[in-house]
Amino acid sequence: MPKIYLRISGRIESLSGNFPISQKVQQCFSFNVLWKGSPNVTVKVDISCPPSRHQSEKKTHGSVSSISEYDLRDTLVRASCKAIVSNDFLDALKSGVNTEDKLPNTTLQDELKRLYYGMSKAVNEALLLIKYGLHFSSISEIPFRGGTLDWSIDGAEWKYITLTVYLRGMIDREEVTLDNETETQIQSYLDSGFSPFFALAPLHRAKNEPDPRYKIIYAAYAAELAIKEFLIEFTKKDGKSPLEPLLLELPSPPLGLLYGEILKSYTKHWSPKTNEMKALNAERNYLMHRPKQKQIELAKAEKYVYDAEGAIFHLLHMLDDTDPLIERLCKKYNKKAQPETS
Repeated sequence: MPKIYLRISGRIESLSGNFPISQKVQQCFSFNVLWKGSPNVTVKVDISCPPSRHQSEKKTHGSVSSISEYDLRDTLVRASCKAIVSNDFLDALKSGVNTEDKLPNTTLQDELKRLYYGMSKAVNEALLLIKYGLHFSSISEIPFRGGTLDWSIDGAEWKYITLTVYLRGMIDREEVTLDNETETQIQSYLDSGFSPFFALAPLHRAKNEPDPRYKIIYAAYAAELAIKEFLIEFTKKDGKSPLEPLLLELPSPPLGLLYGEILKSYTKHWSPKTNEMKALNAERNYLMHRPKQKQIELAKAEKYVYDAEGAIFHLLHMLDDTDPLIERLCKKYNKKAQPETS
């Protein structure tokens, strides 16, 4: 199978803060990272710092050394490697394809996703070791987000193929847009004091997380928070005995039970994602107890996130079936399933 040169570039994701570097060393740093799942491929990760904005001195055992500080958000990161691709994928690139949606089939789109994910994961691995090894807390948990993937046959002449958010972590494109209709709905939220589920925060974290393992963990966390939030709000709204003390103080039942029998006992409906939540719970538990013994395919992890979205928006729709935005999102993530009734 043919090999091609690949590279991606981007900047370090940082909340704020500076990147302290001794003046005794260079402003560019390189690391070699093995491509997980491709033992014969090494990704070279280069970090280039801009001109120093701040200078200070540090005393160590009587000697004085000069320290420069760089704004993390101005730091350029580039990764490059030589990787094996399929003949069909290379033929598509040679034909002039430069956006992922122009690839002729999902097999080639999956191949592009694998290449992009492998490169990004190598960069994040190096940056996370800098973050935790040097205790740079201002570097984000997802420290790198690249955009365009460059490719070359000879390493001299480069072309690009653009990836979108869709390919970098979404199963399908968002159908809800900011327009006049949704503007009105958001204003109604502001006027009524509406507060979104807290569970949406870890759900969004799962959607944006590049590592399949943590996608699953965050998705399960979001699903667990959401069903608890729902049962607390639903029992208050319906005048039933409050469940808040039980849900918050006692160990949580499995997700399959929460979204199945427990949900049905209060609402007369199973979740349309009951079986998927049961599978997500089992996968999450497996990963939590065996953190380094199982490789997860990105597509599988994305499916778990998608299922969690369906389960959560179904809950939100049951709380308020008059909300047009929630109804649209509920239908989007539950296209093939309908809730069972008693």
